[in-house]
Amino acid sequence: MKRIFATIGDKKCTIVIGANAIRHFSFNRLGASGFVVVADAGAKKCLTNIFWLLVKKLGKNLIVVEIKNGERAKNIATVERICRIMARNNCDRDTVLISFGGGVVGDVAGVAASIYHRGIRYIHIPTTLLAQVDSSIGGKTGVNLSEGKNLVGSIYQPRAVIMDTGVLKTLPKQEINNGLAEVIKYGVIGDEALFRFIERSALRRDTFFFQRIVTQSCIFKLSVVKQDECETNLRRILNYGHTIGHAIEAASRYRIPHGRAIALGMIYEGYMA
Repeated sequence: MKRIFATIGDKKCTIVIGANAIRHFSFNRLGASGFVVVADAGAKKCLTNIFWLLVKKLGKNLIVVEIKNGERAKNIATVERICRIMARNNCDRDTVLISFGGGVVGDVAGVAASIYHRGIRYIHIPTTLLAQVDSSIGGKTGVNLSEGKNLVGSIYQPRAVIMDTGVLKTLPKQEINNGLAEVIKYGVIGDEALFRFIERSALRRDTFFFQRIVTQSCIFKLSVVKQDECETNLRRILNYGHTIGHAIEAASRYRIPHGRAIALGMIYEGYMA
């Protein structure tokens, strides 16, 4: 089990990486008045045992909000629904919001946490490789408009990120490849050792492989975000492949998944350079 303690701006974040990571995190120490879990419907269905372990650990004062998976749920209407459910259940400023699922649910829950009562604490439990190596780290939250991707959101740091690498073995090949695109991005822009490891080991699916790439990706991304939290300068390098990649996603009406679109974006931007 790997623990990373990061301070970004004035916010402290604990990152737990490893198989059965949820078992190794103490939710009681948060002193929460209650918990709201925003769950990706697909992740909740596929990872039933892990989801109910989470529910058992959180206790009785818990609300579960299920949302559809995929980019179509990544909009202001979903954020409003989450906030209204919290309001109807008298959730106060000591409520902790938890996202359970992929990058979309993390982004949507992050927006809701950043604006409800002008900001409440939140925790990511990312269940895809893409979410573990990228979207759950760094505090970017966002939803889409019909005019473009991630046009509404904020930079709002989570209190903790709990990454159960054991769930990654259950993912289909396409989902693994989606996440590997972001890992390769880190290798190209600044982590040669990680890039060489992927070159040698990209077809592996064992515990060591996932632990290594998730840990190294988090360490590299945090090293950038700590220097430029609000993306005024250095953090822009993390957008490599994303300018064209986001256009590809939008043009395909999100039928092309994020990781594949970013991989294509990196290729095209390489040609342009």
